[in-house]
Amino acid sequence: MKEHLELGWLINAVDKLPLAPEMRQQMTNTVRQNVFQSGNTLQIFKGYLNALLSCRQISGDDKIAFHLATLITKEEIGPIHYFLANACTVKEALDLLSEFYSKFFMFASLDLSQHNDLSRLTYKLNLPEHSAQNLDIALTLIFIYSSLKSKFNEQWKAKRIGFEFKKPDNFEACKNIHPLFADDFYWEQSSNYIELTEADLKTPVTTSNPNLIDFIKQFASKMESYTEKTSFYNAVKNELLSVIGDPGVDIVFIAKKLNISRATLQRKLTQENTCFRKIKEEVVFALAKQSLIETNEPISEIALMLGYSEISPFVRAFSRYSDGVSPLQFRKANT
Repeated sequence: MKEHLELGWLINAVDKLPLAPEMRQQMTNTVRQNVFQSGNTLQIFKGYLNALLSCRQISGDDKIAFHLATLITKEEIGPIHYFLANACTVKEALDLLSEFYSKFFMFASLDLSQHNDLSRLTYKLNLPEHSAQNLDIALTLIFIYSSLKSKFNEQWKAKRIGFEFKKPDNFEACKNIHPLFADDFYWEQSSNYIELTEADLKTPVTTSNPNLIDFIKQFASKMESYTEKTSFYNAVKNELLSVIGDPGVDIVFIAKKLNISRATLQRKLTQENTCFRKIKEEVVFALAKQSLIETNEPISEIALMLGYSEISPFVRAFSRYSDGVSPLQFRKANT
């Protein structure tokens, strides 16, 4: 599901499993060993898959990924949460996920397409065969389905949820884990998917924030170049995206989300010839500049969306970052 280091969400989910403390600790240690390592994005993604495989082996439960998916805090998976929470409709959210998912998660893709008289959101891993791929598929699809259900009432269910692999042994026991497992699951399908009706897609999102969606789209459009950079740089950028607009975000907050200490994060970023302040400024002012060029939003609104309660501190920070050019001067020179 993620190829970068921001996998505190997985450790947090493991910590919620109703297992003996010793077993949970063993699983947590295994996740750390597999995931918190250096290497290119493919090696790190495989580390994540190996961590899921180890969780299944330690627990002896083939359904472990299904269970973990229901324990993930929605806000911890930034891009998925932000598209589903801020799009105007469910269709817009799924269209955005289809367009941008592979930029955030390089080795996977989502595709929304018509299938007979229904729409089908299909999930696919784009890498060689791996013994844990079904675990990732189960975790990702159930997490997205759980997120979708939160946008409807408690009684809503998809027309079908399909998986390419065989039905896990004793899958009926999952109904005791979460009510969504009583919905209509289909096994040994030609793809992994969630099917929705036209009415489902037209459902408005009550927490919609079109301005924030524009910010996220602008950030996502730059992700191709980000993936070429080192892992902790990527991790901090993506975590900052998930909390864009929150004025209280600092290195301590981000280090906690990454499940490492502040000192460790500082050291890792120094090794990559950068620091938290530089990365935060890059994220904030790249979005600010693109918004000044591509939208007619008042500068005060842009400042607010980026976490500034007043326009004056934003103007001063922007001018400092842009060699003395104010937001208004920048907009006039580029539009």
